[in-house]
Amino acid sequence: GIDAGYLIAVRQIDNRLEGRSSVEGTTNYEYAGAVFDSDTTEFRGFADVKEQLPSGLTLQHYFHQDEAGKGKEYRKDMLNQDEELLQRYDFTWLAQEEDEYQVVELTTEERTDYLPSSSASKTVRTAYDYDEYGNVIEKHYQGDVTDPDDNLYERYTYVLNVGEWILDKVSNHRLQDDATDSLNSRLSLEMFYYDDNEYNVASSIGDLTRVQQWLNTGDMIEIEYEYDDYGNIITEIDSNDHRTEYRY
Repeated sequence: GIDAGYLIAVRQIDNRLEGRSSVEGTTNYEYAGAVFDSDTTEFRGFADVKEQLPSGLTLQHYFHQDEAGKGKEYRKDMLNQDEELLQRYDFTWLAQEEDEYQVVELTTEERTDYLPSSSASKTVRTAYDYDEYGNVIEKHYQGDVTDPDDNLYERYTYVLNVGEWILDKVSNHRLQDDATDSLNSRLSLEMFYYDDNEYNVASSIGDLTRVQQWLNTGDMIEIEYEYDDYGNIITEIDSNDHRTEYRY
């Protein structure tokens, strides 16, 4: 069995303040469906966990327990005091075997809102795409899955220095309303510069030294950063040449 001493059954919050600033309440937890893999001597977590909030709402969490997905939540339900479903989150994970390890990535996230007094519901979906290093390169927001025109795309481009293992520095972040990634569909754009280099030049340290933000007027808002020898920001200069200095 699982030692109950390692499980949180009750969590109490009390900030000791009075009146409108007071925050206090009790959250209760229930666990079910524990799995222990005797071959690998590995505990793979619980199949579901019930979380009863101070507000009276209940969150029901469901988890994968297979080798690749262990610990990954695939569903979360919110229920009211009458145990009626108010909201459901569904998470889809993709597991791919790379050499001797598993790469597990979240591919879609769906949220469905329910109206207990009727059969009405609405679902919104977000889909994720990744590069070979596990960086998110696109988030596709479907505001209403029944409306083919309700789409928004958030895209990322990275500047990589594979030799120095600097693999997560965003060089370009843009928001668009078109699947084709065209300039005409651009709603917002940010460009990032590192180590005082030119745009899209690989970083050897990883310090963000300049950010440019596009305006639909054609201008760019620019912010620059300076660092000390320890990687701390010591100066921030905005597009109006206003300086903010930091001391450590």
